[in-house]
Amino acid sequence: MRRFLVVGILLVVLFPATVRAGSSNESLIRFSHPLLSPGTAQIVTVVARDLGGRPLRRARVVLVVHLATRTAHIHMRPTNSRGMSSVVLHPSAALRGTRVSVDATISTSALLEPVSSSFRILGAPVSPVTETAAPTATATEHPARTATPVAAVTPSGGSIAVTAQAVPASSTAPAPILVVVHVRSAGGQALARIPIQSTAAFREGIIPTTGTTDSSGSATLRIDTAIARGDETVHVTVSATWKGQTAFSAADAALT
Repeated sequence: MRRFLVVGILLVVLFPATVRAGSSNESLIRFSHPLLSPGTAQIVTVVARDLGGRPLRRARVVLVVHLATRTAHIHMRPTNSRGMSSVVLHPSAALRGTRVSVDATISTSALLEPVSSSFRILGAPVSPVTETAAPTATATEHPARTATPVAAVTPSGGSIAVTAQAVPASSTAPAPILVVVHVRSAGGQALARIPIQSTAAFREGIIPTTGTTDSSGSATLRIDTAIARGDETVHVTVSATWKGQTAFSAADAALT
């Protein structure tokens, strides 16, 4: 009897994954605000786990945000060492009183896993809803150091194209990070006087910056780096809206 007891203990020690249970070991979507106040940013985090409950590093994540009048597809940053990737959504005030459904597809060479969740925007509904949320990607634990475009949301009825690039690709704090943004119509026309919004994701926090395109459809954003406390890669996401259509792009800058 004692021998069987010893064998049982050894099995538990050697194979702890067999006793894991609960949602903490499953892939899921987290929201910073399950009930979101109008005008508040929503941080959406996808947590990727393998079948044993271990973090999935460098997994690909595609997020689908179902808005009142359209659907936005966002190619998120690969998951970090903790199996996590995040984006920041800036819902329009016109979306108040609605529930936003969010689907994510997590994929690796050996796994394809869908997860879903939703959050609600507080307030009385507004009709009709005419604007989209403006998702912006945030990630602070990835080694990429070159400009990395993020797939733009392309609404029906026309679109604009936004590109962003850190120039130079690396900076030394406390010098600002310079990000050059170009905004064009679907036909390639430079768009002037277009408001630009950006979010720079530092390891220490998020820094928002705004700008406006000039006559050539370009804008240079100066991002303050005073918040930085060491070497890191800063992920900058930008968005531009023209005639009710919003597009997104992003770039990485190495900070030393």
